[in-house]
Amino acid sequence: MLIRPRGTDVACAARRAFTLIELVIVVMLLGMFAGVAAPRYTKALSGAQLETASKRLAADLRRARAVATQTASPCTIQFRPALKAYGSTDLPDPAQAGAPLDVRLTQDGFNLSMSVTDFDGLNMVTFDWRGDPVNTGSVTLGHGGATRIISVLATGEVEVAR
Repeated sequence: MLIRPRGTDVACAARRAFTLIELVIVVMLLGMFAGVAAPRYTKALSGAQLETASKRLAADLRRARAVATQTASPCTIQFRPALKAYGSTDLPDPAQAGAPLDVRLTQDGFNLSMSVTDFDGLNMVTFDWRGDPVNTGSVTLGHGGATRIISVLATGEVEVAR
Protein backbone atom coordinates (compact mmCIF):
# COMPACT_ATOMS: atom_id res chain seq x y z
CA MET A 1 0.00 0.00 0.00
CA LEU A 2 1.30 3.42 -0.97
CA ILE A 3 1.19 6.21 1.48
CA ARG A 4 0.99 9.70 0.02
CA PRO A 5 1.75 12.86 1.86
CA ARG A 6 -1.22 15.02 2.68
CA GLY A 7 -2.27 17.62 0.10
CA THR A 8 -0.74 15.92 -2.95
CA ASP A 9 -4.13 14.73 -4.28
CA VAL A 10 -5.46 18.28 -4.27
CA ALA A 11 -2.35 19.63 -5.99
CA CYS A 12 -2.50 16.98 -8.75
CA ALA A 13 -6.22 17.53 -9.35
CA ALA A 14 -5.78 21.29 -9.63
CA ARG A 15 -2.99 20.96 -12.22
CA ARG A 16 -4.94 18.76 -14.67
CA ALA A 17 -6.62 21.68 -16.50
CA PHE A 18 -5.32 24.25 -19.00
CA THR A 19 -4.96 27.86 -18.04
CA LEU A 20 -6.77 30.62 -19.87
CA ILE A 21 -3.49 31.91 -21.28
CA GLU A 22 -2.67 28.49 -22.77
CA LEU A 23 -6.10 28.28 -24.40
CA VAL A 24 -5.79 31.81 -25.84
CA ILE A 25 -2.37 31.01 -27.30
CA VAL A 26 -3.65 27.80 -28.92
CA VAL A 27 -6.67 29.59 -30.41
CA MET A 28 -4.41 32.35 -31.78
CA LEU A 29 -2.09 29.79 -33.38
CA LEU A 30 -5.03 27.97 -34.96
CA GLY A 31 -6.30 31.29 -36.30
CA MET A 32 -2.93 32.06 -37.88
CA PHE A 33 -2.75 28.62 -39.48
CA ALA A 34 -6.27 29.04 -40.86
CA GLY A 35 -5.37 32.48 -42.20
CA VAL A 36 -2.44 31.01 -44.11
CA ALA A 37 -4.32 27.94 -45.35
CA ALA A 38 -7.58 29.60 -46.48
CA PRO A 39 -6.17 31.45 -49.54
CA ARG A 40 -4.33 28.34 -50.68
CA TYR A 41 -7.47 26.26 -50.30
CA THR A 42 -9.48 28.80 -52.31
CA LYS A 43 -6.88 28.83 -55.08
CA ALA A 44 -6.80 25.03 -55.21
CA LEU A 45 -10.60 24.90 -55.31
CA SER A 46 -10.83 27.37 -58.21
CA GLY A 47 -8.19 25.41 -60.12
CA ALA A 48 -10.17 22.23 -59.60
CA GLN A 49 -13.36 23.94 -60.83
CA LEU A 50 -11.60 25.09 -64.02
CA GLU A 51 -10.14 21.64 -64.61
CA THR A 52 -13.50 19.93 -64.05
CA ALA A 53 -15.38 22.33 -66.34
CA SER A 54 -12.84 21.96 -69.15
CA LYS A 55 -12.91 18.16 -68.90
CA ARG A 56 -16.71 18.17 -68.91
CA LEU A 57 -16.89 20.38 -72.02
CA ALA A 58 -14.32 18.20 -73.80
CA ALA A 59 -16.26 15.05 -72.85
CA ASP A 60 -19.53 16.56 -74.12
CA LEU A 61 -17.88 17.50 -77.42
CA ARG A 62 -16.49 13.98 -77.80
CA ARG A 63 -19.91 12.55 -76.97
CA ALA A 64 -21.52 14.77 -79.62
CA ARG A 65 -19.07 13.42 -82.18
CA ALA A 66 -19.81 9.83 -81.12
CA VAL A 67 -23.58 10.38 -81.28
CA ALA A 68 -23.24 11.87 -84.77
CA THR A 69 -21.45 8.77 -86.05
CA GLN A 70 -23.73 6.33 -84.21
CA THR A 71 -26.95 7.91 -85.46
CA ALA A 72 -25.52 8.90 -88.87
CA SER A 73 -26.99 12.38 -88.41
CA PRO A 74 -25.52 15.77 -87.51
CA CYS A 75 -25.07 16.68 -83.86
CA THR A 76 -24.66 20.30 -82.78
CA ILE A 77 -23.51 21.96 -79.56
CA GLN A 78 -24.39 25.64 -79.15
CA PHE A 79 -22.28 27.94 -76.98
CA ARG A 80 -23.78 30.90 -75.12
CA PRO A 81 -20.77 32.85 -73.80
CA ALA A 82 -22.88 35.70 -72.39
CA LEU A 83 -24.65 33.18 -70.14
CA LYS A 84 -21.47 31.13 -69.62
CA ALA A 85 -23.39 28.11 -70.89
CA TYR A 86 -23.58 25.54 -73.65
CA GLY A 87 -26.10 22.94 -74.69
CA SER A 88 -27.51 20.72 -77.39
CA THR A 89 -30.95 19.54 -78.39
CA ASP A 90 -29.27 16.57 -80.09
CA LEU A 91 -27.69 15.26 -76.87
CA PRO A 92 -29.52 14.07 -73.78
CA ASP A 93 -28.43 15.43 -70.42
CA PRO A 94 -26.80 12.57 -68.48
CA ALA A 95 -27.96 14.11 -65.19
CA GLN A 96 -31.64 14.50 -66.21
CA ALA A 97 -33.31 11.70 -68.11
CA GLY A 98 -35.18 12.91 -71.19
CA ALA A 99 -33.92 16.49 -70.95
CA PRO A 100 -31.61 18.02 -73.58
CA LEU A 101 -28.04 18.88 -72.61
CA ASP A 102 -27.88 22.29 -70.91
CA VAL A 103 -24.76 23.17 -68.93
CA ARG A 104 -24.54 26.52 -67.15
CA LEU A 105 -21.08 27.04 -65.77
CA THR A 106 -22.36 29.50 -63.18
CA GLN A 107 -25.19 27.31 -61.86
CA ASP A 108 -23.20 24.10 -61.63
CA GLY A 109 -20.92 25.48 -58.93
CA PHE A 110 -18.44 27.05 -61.30
CA ASN A 111 -17.62 30.75 -61.55
CA LEU A 112 -15.77 30.83 -64.84
CA SER A 113 -15.30 33.11 -67.81
CA MET A 114 -16.08 31.74 -71.27
CA SER A 115 -15.16 32.94 -74.75
CA VAL A 116 -15.66 31.30 -78.14
CA THR A 117 -13.15 31.71 -80.97
CA ASP A 118 -13.87 31.05 -84.64
CA PHE A 119 -16.37 28.23 -85.46
CA ASP A 120 -16.88 30.23 -88.69
CA GLY A 121 -18.29 33.15 -86.70
CA LEU A 122 -20.98 30.97 -85.18
CA ASN A 123 -21.24 30.07 -81.52
CA MET A 124 -21.72 26.39 -82.30
CA VAL A 125 -19.97 23.33 -83.60
CA THR A 126 -21.69 20.66 -85.68
CA PHE A 127 -20.36 17.15 -86.28
CA ASP A 128 -21.57 15.48 -89.50
CA TRP A 129 -22.55 11.82 -89.86
CA ARG A 130 -18.87 10.80 -90.17
CA GLY A 131 -17.90 12.64 -86.98
CA ASP A 132 -16.10 15.41 -88.83
CA PRO A 133 -16.74 18.97 -87.65
CA VAL A 134 -18.50 21.24 -90.11
CA ASN A 135 -16.65 24.15 -88.50
CA THR A 136 -13.62 24.25 -86.20
CA GLY A 137 -12.71 26.55 -83.36
CA SER A 138 -12.04 26.75 -79.67
CA VAL A 139 -13.66 27.64 -76.39
CA THR A 140 -11.58 29.32 -73.69
CA LEU A 141 -12.55 28.85 -70.06
CA GLY A 142 -10.85 30.94 -67.41
CA HIS A 143 -10.79 31.46 -63.68
CA GLY A 144 -8.44 33.51 -61.53
CA GLY A 145 -5.80 34.06 -64.22
CA ALA A 146 -5.68 30.41 -65.31
CA THR A 147 -7.19 29.33 -68.63
CA ARG A 148 -7.99 26.13 -70.50
CA ILE A 149 -8.51 26.11 -74.26
CA ILE A 150 -10.77 23.38 -75.58
CA SER A 151 -10.28 23.06 -79.34
CA VAL A 152 -12.17 21.12 -81.99
CA LEU A 153 -9.64 20.22 -84.68
CA ALA A 154 -10.40 19.65 -88.37
CA THR A 155 -10.03 15.89 -87.80
CA GLY A 156 -12.83 15.99 -85.22
CA GLU A 157 -10.49 15.41 -82.30
CA VAL A 158 -11.06 17.47 -79.16
CA GLU A 159 -7.99 18.87 -77.46
CA VAL A 160 -7.60 20.58 -74.07
CA ALA A 161 -4.62 22.92 -73.64
CA ARG A 162 -3.43 25.28 -70.94
